Amino acid sequence: MLVAMTENPHPAIVARRRRLHQIRVRIAAAAVGVFIAVFSVIWAQLPATASTTNAQDSNTSSASSDTSSATSASSSPTPMTTSQS
Repeated sequence: MLVAMTENPHPAIVARRRRLHQIRVRIAAAAVGVFIAVFSVIWAQLPATASTTNAQDSNTSSASSDTSSATSASSSPTPMTTSQS
């Protein structure tokens, strides 16, 4: 005997499927939100790090060319000393 597939399911089954769908949508939305939040923080940090590095490199290169002409005898930095009691 063939049963027609157009039967309406029980209202409890429809409600369960609706709840499961809503839960899945909320989990997917939360995952996308966390993904965007994490990578926006990472993305925001990248330009600041790159510009700081470039600024330090350009300052270091200009400072080293100025100091190399003035004092070419010492090429290594002076060691740092601390006093402890």
